[in-house]
Amino acid sequence: MIPLELAFRVGVAVFVILAPTAMFLGLWRLLMRMRNGELVERVMQDDRVADEWSTGEFAQPTVLDVLQPTGASGGQCPHCGATNPEEAAYCADCLGRL
Repeated sequence: MIPLELAFRVGVAVFVILAPTAMFLGLWRLLMRMRNGELVERVMQDDRVADEWSTGEFAQPTVLDVLQPTGASGGQCPHCGATNPEEAAYCADCLGRL
């Protein structure tokens, strides 16, 4: 007869080896079932973001709008009229001295 302690250790080892695999496969099957569910189909049919994107209602910001500092009031360049941060010594557009 196998000692009880050895059987317990083998049982724990088998559980530790097989449990993560079984849990991952269960999660995978759950995700596949959710992907094929009616909620996902309804969301795909009522996808307002894709509709707004295709009609052009979303205007992408320009690079200058994104990089413009929000806290500084900025100074005007005397050469090109571009707005620059107060601490800037040179214009970001024409590289002229401010």
